[in-house]
Amino acid sequence: MEIDKKYYNINFETGMKKELWKKYDEQFSKLVLEYIDENKYSKLQCLDKPDLQMPDKSLGIEVASIVSEAEGAIAGNFLNYIDESVNPNKKIKSKQYLVNAGCNIAFQGVMTWPSKSNKDEENNLINVYSKKISKLKSYKEQGFDKIGIFLVNYNPTIRYNINDFANVLKTKFPEKDYDSIFYCSANKILVLDADKNILLSTVINKSDYQALSIMARCNIENNETTNKL
Repeated sequence: MEIDKKYYNINFETGMKKELWKKYDEQFSKLVLEYIDENKYSKLQCLDKPDLQMPDKSLGIEVASIVSEAEGAIAGNFLNYIDESVNPNKKIKSKQYLVNAGCNIAFQGVMTWPSKSNKDEENNLINVYSKKISKLKSYKEQGFDKIGIFLVNYNPTIRYNINDFANVLKTKFPEKDYDSIFYCSANKILVLDADKNILLSTVINKSDYQALSIMARCNIENNETTNKL
């Protein structure tokens, strides 16, 4: 997919509303899939259970963000802090939570996360993946030919070699479950088959990653505005 040049030059003055983040995850995942193979994934629709679906039910994809409960709480409080519509007192409490959790707020809309180890990263992956496996049966009963999972990691550890991603899943989940496994971090995209073998390992450059992120936000905010009209 060729990314429209306008998305490389958009700067948002405010943070995205907290209630839109789930839709953002789904829209961002859809765009990444189109980025790696537009012909194959352009017809995917953002729906629910699973999150991305082909109209003919040839493929359904569950979307999940790789975060721990603690990171989820940090993300939620950060979204409260940057959301201009949130009550000022709640914003103050969220900022204090972030400070207490070891975050550093450089300026509005930018935050550094507390450090985490490679083991933390692996544990987050294992916990999220194990929870998502429980949904497989119901999706198959809906008649989807193939079920995939898209795992997005917005806050990977710098030292973590994500090529080990497949080995972690093979070790902890040796049985076949999802037909396809997709992974995206700020600089890498991986695609695995049902046996957790790597089918694709490619670098996504920083400017493309940011443009896709901006495009995802624009799409869901435009849809939100249209639905209210």
